[in-house]
Amino acid sequence: MRRERTHFMTLANRIKAFFGAQDMTVGKPMSCILKFSIPLLIGNLAQQLYNTVDSIVVGQYIGDVALAAVGTAGPILNLLLVLFMGISTGASILTAQFFGARDRENLSKVVGSTIFLVFASGLLMTPPADVAEGAIIYLQIIFIGILGGGMYNILSGVLRGMGDSMYPLFFLLVAFAALTSAISLYEACVASVCDLLGMKRRNATFFMFFVIAFLSVFSALGFGVWGSLTPFGMDFLTFFDFITNAVLMPIVAIVTCIFVGWVIKPKVIEDEILKGEPRFVARGLYNVMVKYVAPVLIGAVLVSEICRNLGLFGWSI
Repeated sequence: MRRERTHFMTLANRIKAFFGAQDMTVGKPMSCILKFSIPLLIGNLAQQLYNTVDSIVVGQYIGDVALAAVGTAGPILNLLLVLFMGISTGASILTAQFFGARDRENLSKVVGSTIFLVFASGLLMTPPADVAEGAIIYLQIIFIGILGGGMYNILSGVLRGMGDSMYPLFFLLVAFAALTSAISLYEACVASVCDLLGMKRRNATFFMFFVIAFLSVFSALGFGVWGSLTPFGMDFLTFFDFITNAVLMPIVAIVTCIFVGWVIKPKVIEDEILKGEPRFVARGLYNVMVKYVAPVLIGAVLVSEICRNLGLFGWSI
């Protein structure tokens, strides 16, 4: 685990060294501009895809009416995106001037003023009432996270004013990866709560939000007051990562195999596979794998990970 993290950090440092913060007054102008512009262009392109991806997904899986609602909300979202980008550009110019002049007092005022402006703008924004009902629902969801989008643009402008266009792109890509993973996991949790507790989807969504928010407190504390804790010789975040990835994930996988293989029986899965297919060639192999082989192998992975991370029986990371 630590080797993988070290390898990732080495790669990240190389990318940062090439595209990282730079003094635009030193070196060849064209080289400096290209290094600065490439992450900037990729980030702007990614932001332009927000509404496009929504339209593709809604059009494919919900229907024409929902797609029309998203299209109705498009100009409003584009207006907000242009607004935040404009504020970001202005903040970038002022930041560059004061940062170049080493005027930290005015630099702090610029950063504080732009953050306050976006925060105030986000609080004052409410979806308009003269658009279709579907567009209002879509905009209500979008406006929940409008402050986050605004803050990203503003802080990106501040960093770019300091000559750093790589970190804004890095955080944007990490946010994309984290959000897509989180949404897929969140959907599974919400669906399970709806089935097991009989909740309505909206109530289940809020219920899981508060559960996840509560659990995230422990991770957040690992960056602060719990950062000095060293359970089993690991720092708190490494220990938290060990519990979730090396222990809980294999346990959930074993429970899933037992549930599919012995509770609901593989025949239920086989019937799903056979829908639209003439026959299930590997039926016998599938039964053996789910009932016997997979639980044993996953259990071996669980034991080996625990021994490796805790240094038991001569194992070491």
